[in-house]
Amino acid sequence: MLNTQIEYFTNSGKMRGGIVSILAVVMISATMISFLAENTGADNSGSDDVWPVLGGDPQHTGQSQFDTSDNKGGVVWSMTQTSMWPSVAIDDDGMIYAPITGIGLSGYLLAINPNGTVNWTFHTGGYVETCPVITEDGSIYFGSHDGNFYALFPNGTEKWRASYNSPDVYSPVMDDQGLIYFLAHGKLHCLDQHGNEHWNFSAHSIDPMTPALSHHGEIILGTSEGILYCVYPNGTLRWSSEVGEEIAGTISIDSNGNIYCIDRGADALLSVDSEGQLRWSYPIVYGTHGASIGIDGTVYCGEGYNLVALDSNGSLIWKYATGGTISSPPAISLNGNIFFGSQDGNVYALDQSGEEVWIFDGNDWVESRPAIGSDGTVYIGSHGGILYAFNGLPDPSPTLIAGAVSALIIGVILAIWAAYPKRKS
Repeated sequence: MLNTQIEYFTNSGKMRGGIVSILAVVMISATMISFLAENTGADNSGSDDVWPVLGGDPQHTGQSQFDTSDNKGGVVWSMTQTSMWPSVAIDDDGMIYAPITGIGLSGYLLAINPNGTVNWTFHTGGYVETCPVITEDGSIYFGSHDGNFYALFPNGTEKWRASYNSPDVYSPVMDDQGLIYFLAHGKLHCLDQHGNEHWNFSAHSIDPMTPALSHHGEIILGTSEGILYCVYPNGTLRWSSEVGEEIAGTISIDSNGNIYCIDRGADALLSVDSEGQLRWSYPIVYGTHGASIGIDGTVYCGEGYNLVALDSNGSLIWKYATGGTISSPPAISLNGNIFFGSQDGNVYALDQSGEEVWIFDGNDWVESRPAIGSDGTVYIGSHGGILYAFNGLPDPSPTLIAGAVSALIIGVILAIWAAYPKRKS
């Protein structure tokens, strides 16, 4: 019986060839389907304590506790609005809270599901350019250019608002006791989660500024006169120090308590110790808003078109050149990868040595500070109104797609030819 089967298939070349060709087509098709499926991005479900405040923590280090080894720079999804996206926050469930500057005098805060769909929208009477802070119970706190500081329930309905009659209401931070600190109308304000103001501290002239919390709970802020203030949680002054000409942007603090801030008057990154004494100064270019700090203490900051890595003493370790100004500090994943945008329109991922991991070629300024989700997704917005979620493999190139399609067509032709009965000569 076995010999009969062998002889039958040997004498029926058209059947044998047809089966082999059809199997080849199936294999090619399966490979294409698998390849395209991988390029749809990673699963975004599930999340832990993720990115509840600007810079990921009250010290604004830019550090994430999540690994991004599998993030190859593919766009999982993108969302387009009519104006720029400032930096986002992410809650325990992976919900992304994205402020929108809006059109004219309006602005709003979006709650975006991990799959890129909108959960809810909250409108304000002015631009929303500040990153919100998310509390453990899911409440959201943020300021708007309509002069109000808002508190929302997790479902997007308003809890309360506090009015400051000033468009300058900046990004908040929150301490372990649930007290919220932010700058508005030239003062540092301390509110509880019910909207009661515990105290305010007059800091004279304040440029756009986000304060930071020291590891002891003190609030660090700077002024346009070049003065740094360290304020106790009860609102009394611990120290003040004239360290530069004009302090602006976001302050960050390393694990040793050293403070990093931008002196916009002198175009320099300053490092100040926990007692207010200047440690060192590194020259940069106007336009950079702050620095991030790696787990090993490496300081990352924009220097014009370059991202520079400095050691804790202010010495250059390496620099990486882009084609545009780097405005915002990077985000740093658990495995040490560094993510940032540039005004050349690109989003960059580097390793700790400054080598490229991937580059996304965009077409619009990328100025917002990135945030990292629990699955390694990197979120960053562009000046022209696109919010990107990066993860998984990059989009296949046109050449690769053309090659795969050509192989499929050839396989189909061969299968038809092999299966078609041949005339005997």
